[in-house]
Amino acid sequence: FSADGRYLGYFAATLADPTVFLHVLDNRTGAVQQHSVFPGRAAWSASGHLLALAAEDGAYVLDPATGDRRWLAFQSCQRVSW
Repeated sequence: FSADGRYLGYFAATLADPTVFLHVLDNRTGAVQQHSVFPGRAAWSASGHLLALAAEDGAYVLDPATGDRRWLAFQSCQRVSW
């Protein structure tokens, strides 16, 4: 859960497609966003309104309220933290 409780982030994959995705559920609207990430490589900001993600194509910060991404690195990244 994000620090403010608005979002729930969870990792999911299937046997048919082993790609790991992070799903971000907006508890107010029920909307779900899906993002490809390295397994277990996401970190909520202290305020809970931003999410740092590590992926094969780089690291970025996601604003779940708008879906906007701010890229931090354009190379494979396997770890993020605040």
